Amino acid sequence: MKHRVQNLLKAGDDDTAAKLMFDFIRGSWRRGRDTAATLRDLEMLQGRLNATHDAERSLWRAEALRYIGRLEEARAEAEKARQAFEHAGDTASEAGALRLLGNIASDLAQPAQGRALVVKALERYEKLGTRRGVRRPRSSSARSTTSSGTTRAAGRR
Repeated sequence: MKHRVQNLLKAGDDDTAAKLMFDFIRGSWRRGRDTAATLRDLEMLQGRLNATHDAERSLWRAEALRYIGRLEEARAEAEKARQAFEHAGDTASEAGALRLLGNIASDLAQPAQGRALVVKALERYEKLGTRRGVRRPRSSSARSTTSSGTTRAAGRR
């Protein structure tokens, strides 16, 4: 896959290369999370993408950085992605970035902020009428709520 992406990049087909890379990363993260490989793969795309694909690159980079504990860098990348998705009018992807920002805030011992961000994400998903992402924010919200000590109230909803 990496050779194909490199060949597409050399041929100037950056959009196709990005789509191939993101599909590969999405599939590999369903099986396991090799953060070092993900970060190396994303470096191949550095500086070559349009705004939307660069936002997706930032989002994946934020996910990987979060898993290795580089939380401030992860927050910056996720916020960069969120702003780009908002500017592009991509509400579903913006909701995904909000969910990630909420998880990062919880990881940084800011559960109230984390919960608020995850609730925003959930509201956007529900407004879109999509099931995509709805399950993840609810479980993230429960985790944020657990951190703030209100687990029982969250569980009764």
